[in-house]
Amino acid sequence: MLKYFYFYTKDSSMKKIQLTLLILFLGIFTASAQPGYIKALEKSIETANNTEKLVILEKLSEFYLDYDITIAIKYAGVGLKISKKEKADDKVQASFYNKLGAAYYYNGKYRKSLRYYEKELFLIQKDGKPKETIKALYNIAVLYQKSKKYRKAAKYFELSYEKAQELKSKDLIMHNLKALYEVYEQWGKDGKSLKYLQAYIALKDKQFKKTETNVSILRKKYKKEKALRQTTENLLDVTESKLNVSENDKKELTEDTLRKANKIELLALEKKMAEKLDAQEEAINSANVMLHKAQSDRKAIQFSLLGLVTFLVLAAGVWLFYLYRQKRKANDILLIQKEEIEEKTVELTAVNVELEEKNTQIIDSINYARRIQDSILIPEDQIKQHLPETFIYYQPKDIVSGDFYWFSEVNGKFILAAIDCTGHGVPGAFMSMIGNTLLNEIVNEKNITKPDEILAHLHEGVMVSLQQNTGRFEAEDGMDMSLCTIDPKLKRFQFAGAKNHLYVIQGERLKVLKANHHSIGGRPLRDDIEVSFTSYDFMYDDNTSIYMMSDGYMDQFGGLQDTKFNSKRFKQMLLDNCKLPMAEQKDIIKKQLNDWKGDKAQIDDILVLGVKL
Repeated sequence: MLKYFYFYTKDSSMKKIQLTLLILFLGIFTASAQPGYIKALEKSIETANNTEKLVILEKLSEFYLDYDITIAIKYAGVGLKISKKEKADDKVQASFYNKLGAAYYYNGKYRKSLRYYEKELFLIQKDGKPKETIKALYNIAVLYQKSKKYRKAAKYFELSYEKAQELKSKDLIMHNLKALYEVYEQWGKDGKSLKYLQAYIALKDKQFKKTETNVSILRKKYKKEKALRQTTENLLDVTESKLNVSENDKKELTEDTLRKANKIELLALEKKMAEKLDAQEEAINSANVMLHKAQSDRKAIQFSLLGLVTFLVLAAGVWLFYLYRQKRKANDILLIQKEEIEEKTVELTAVNVELEEKNTQIIDSINYARRIQDSILIPEDQIKQHLPETFIYYQPKDIVSGDFYWFSEVNGKFILAAIDCTGHGVPGAFMSMIGNTLLNEIVNEKNITKPDEILAHLHEGVMVSLQQNTGRFEAEDGMDMSLCTIDPKLKRFQFAGAKNHLYVIQGERLKVLKANHHSIGGRPLRDDIEVSFTSYDFMYDDNTSIYMMSDGYMDQFGGLQDTKFNSKRFKQMLLDNCKLPMAEQKDIIKKQLNDWKGDKAQIDDILVLGVKL
């Protein structure tokens, strides 16, 4: 932490000294009182200014990388926001990007980790720190390797290796050689993998041989001293043995031996001297002949070797000059490509930052649209004031929904509808706004309460709103829905539907009231077909419940065989739980869908309405 302190602090020199002393004092007790040290740092954030906070947050995020990744992400994220707000030095932001990249790597979120390491690399390259640049390139390469993107991984390992060679750092060179060998092996590039493996082994052997040479010298010295000591001991033993022989015996033995030896040697020497003189003269003559022949042969061989070596040197010189020219051309091309890659890397990093900002703006806009859409839905508690035994299970797929429900009370009658607009997300939300506006106009302003008439007017309104009856647009957008008018005084309800049926349960018997096959809005398949909707009249008692829904629930995939929930399973679920209070039925419906779906994605908006009459 201290190595960055003086570089970033913008306050007076006295504040610098105070904060440095505080951090040094706390750091002394880190090994023996780690929890107390960390708590002191966390508490000091409350009173520190933004510049001091950056130093503390960097230390905390580094500590928690080894103990709690979630807290490390929290502190690094806060530090990054403050550094951007304060427009701190690039080193500060790069440090927090590094912490976030490491944290998400440990969590297995490689795409997020890669994004932060790329931002760190961009800032480090601006600052011109070669060693940090090598490590950042290496980190990015490892992430691509983990994601099995071997081409990109190899590219970043190559860049890291080049920088390490320029820096002449043996440790970094060895790390990159080993990584290049492994990534090319995983990619299936055996030739390149072997090349880097050989380079790695050669460098490893070079370091090993230095150690081996020192050991060999020591071993030889030890053996020599041991042999010398053994020889000395043997000589001492022999000397001691000889000293044991008496001087008189030695004198007599010597004189007798000399007399006999002299007689024999005199006779033998005379004979041998004559033989040796003849042999020596013959050997000298033979040696002179051989010497002259050897000198002639050596001169011929030397001349031939000189010619061969001269030719080889000239040929090697020409070949090396050719290779040198080719390598220079290749290096020039690689340098140009490297500069282009660096430019594109900077451009891509800037584009990624811009896309991230735009994505945030879009999400914020959609969240605001969600608040607008929620404001048009009648609260469930307000509906329960008129129909106490009611539940609404409403689960959009995205932030905003194409499904919505609608309720109104006109002249003592309650009109309740479940509507499924074309699509989901933003397009569906636009259609839901159109549907809500038209229903308010038809029912609340024109006082139309018969379900078939409401659907007919709504169909016409959608076609006019989307100009589907003019031929100008060929949009087939519309909505499927079921709609009920409940008259509690007469204990009677009326129903009409566009593709979405109504389920009625009386006692333990379930009945399906069929909807018409035409949607609200959109053009019919044939121009001669007139769109109309059928209305059902139904008398009810205190044991009657009705259910309306969109198709999202029954179309959800899940289960052991990854199939749809389907209408048969849905009907059985309603029958099994129809005697329970509506609030408990809602909990069961929600739980069964979650159990069915498991970890699979939701495929559509979901809406289920239940009313006990």
